[in-house]
This record gives sequence, structure tokens and C-alpha cells, in this order.
Amino acid sequence: MDDVLERHLVLPLNSPPGYPRYNGSAERAMQDLKKELDHQHQRVLMQNVPMALELELATHELNHKPRRVLGGLTPCQVHHDPHRRVRLHGALRRRLFRGVLEQFW
Repeated sequence: MDDVLERHLVLPLNSPPGYPRYNGSAERAMQDLKKELDHQHQRVLMQNVPMALELELATHELNHKPRRVLGGLTPCQVHHDPHRRVRLHGALRRRLFRGVLEQFW
């Protein structure tokens, strides 16, 4: 898995041993997703809908809810705002990737 991630310049975010708080945001995201799915199941329109579509709709709903950590903006607004989004290409991305890995190891 690490080879595939490295080939695409993706940094692995493995949880350090003995530090459960590291996974807090991932756990919260799963909790939010489950809550949204439960909310959708209560709606009559969601009966007999494939699970893949339910997940896609729940994710869409969550991406359009304002978040305090984002200054009241939605994840969608932040992701699509060209002034907030950082884009790293080519050699700079490779150099940063190598530098972070070297510091980590």
C-alpha cells in the first residue's frame, strides 16, 4: 500500500501507536456520516434506494453543512474557493513529499 501511495505522492496518515486522539477527526466524520444516513432512512423517499446512492447523498449533505472549524463555511465552499485552495504541482509536490517523508522516518 505504501508503494502505491508513494507512486501517487500521497502521504500515509497512519495513526501513531498509543495516541488515539490522532483518529479523532476520522472518527467524527464516520459519526456524522452514520447520523446523516440514519436521518435519510427516516425519510420515506429513501426506501429501496441502493446503499451506494444513500452514501453519496449523505456525503453531499455533509459537504453543504457549515462548520465552525471552517469559519462558518461549508467544506464545499472551502474546497472550491480558488483563493483558499492550495494547488501543488510537479517538482514542488515531489520535493515536499520527499521532505515530509524524510522528517517522518
